[in-house]
Amino acid sequence: MRFCASLRSMSPSGLSEMSRAQNIDTDASKSLAGGLSVMGYSLRRLPPRGGYPARWLHRRRGMTWHIVGSQVTIGYRGWVPYVSGSASQFFRPATTAGGGDHVEGLPALWSIHPNSASELEIDPNGEGLAQRAHDQPEIAHFKITYFSATNGDDAAIGFTSCLPERLFEKTFTLWQGVVFGNRDVTYSIILDFLGFRLEQAKTEKPTLNEWLMGSKPAFGNEIEISFRSQGS
Repeated sequence: MRFCASLRSMSPSGLSEMSRAQNIDTDASKSLAGGLSVMGYSLRRLPPRGGYPARWLHRRRGMTWHIVGSQVTIGYRGWVPYVSGSASQFFRPATTAGGGDHVEGLPALWSIHPNSASELEIDPNGEGLAQRAHDQPEIAHFKITYFSATNGDDAAIGFTSCLPERLFEKTFTLWQGVVFGNRDVTYSIILDFLGFRLEQAKTEKPTLNEWLMGSKPAFGNEIEISFRSQGS
């Protein structure tokens, strides 16, 4: 059986169209323990009091970066919880121009934190993730970094994500169930990736070369997390 926690941004017009989407079960603990068919909640932004109805609008994506695995660790730095793991990664569409030939087969090193986490924890090099998370705590943020092979360490892709407090608390409960549960679970983390900047473009996105050199990470906001029991 499959259960899903979905963190997606949605426009006001999209919210008004929620009734067009399918019903989902919003009881996280029952979904994890009992394997109910589908579970989900939104969004990139914090839900209103009482939460959103158990329906949402599925939207088409452009380029998406996928992290898939089963290895996960939960812990605390000080009193602040976090989740981390290593997994496989790929993005779609995996074009050469988009960097697909550079990242294919590299491991993903990922972590998820609340937006309130300190700069030292989520952004030790001061690349801008902490400022984004602290300036806009009501939405999700992520940073994607290329780690080149150095001193015997293989190259890898780093993914650091930060979630609004209440949303992080909900997903942390699910991660605890994955770690301490008695079933094998595969997780999928999907990031809406806007791609790399062309040399002539005037945007804050890095070019592919800037990203590969480690001089500039890629940022974004749209995150979706889902879990699937092995054999389901």
